[in-house]
Amino acid sequence: QAGLKVVLWYEYGFMAKVGNPPTPQNNPVLASHPDWVGINNQGNPAHYNGNDYYFNAYDPDVRKFMVDMIMEAVRNYDIDGIQGDDRLPAMPRNAGYDTTTVRLYKQDHGGQEPPDDYNDAQWVEWRANILNQFWKRVYDSVKAEDPGCLVASSPNPYPWAFNNLMQDWPSWLDQGSVELLSVQCYRSSVASYNATIDEVLEYF
Repeated sequence: QAGLKVVLWYEYGFMAKVGNPPTPQNNPVLASHPDWVGINNQGNPAHYNGNDYYFNAYDPDVRKFMVDMIMEAVRNYDIDGIQGDDRLPAMPRNAGYDTTTVRLYKQDHGGQEPPDDYNDAQWVEWRANILNQFWKRVYDSVKAEDPGCLVASSPNPYPWAFNNLMQDWPSWLDQGSVELLSVQCYRSSVASYNATIDEVLEYF
């Protein structure tokens, strides 16, 4: 009635906690699913900056939980769209060393363990594809339920987003799984803002 559209922004996405590592004692999701925490190459809860800690987005059950939460909103509320951001889908680059992800990787690679180097190109591609496929699943699920519901995303600039949080959003554009892409551009000067915009436009 006011000429506005309502788009639900899934702000936290796959992030579990800010400030200190998530545990079953301080995180209600982990209280029920302690094995859902992301694990980095040091065997510790996964983060990329010492502050933002993540659930394990490579775990099929974690991804299903997120899809179900999004679809609950699409089915039950008169919304105009849903939006992911710099945490959805995303995972710290050094994550993927939990039991579940290692098991799945070994299944796909004849029993071979994931590389110790989390920047190994093939290991990066395998994990990035999981997140890319997840976002395609979100898009397809939303559109099957409500073709008019907008699927939007507000990731970080590329390639920073990919190098730090495995956000391969140029692939989302290629696979047609995002209708509105508003790249986050928090900058302290007009020059740096314009430079970031120019960088973003290289991928369209």
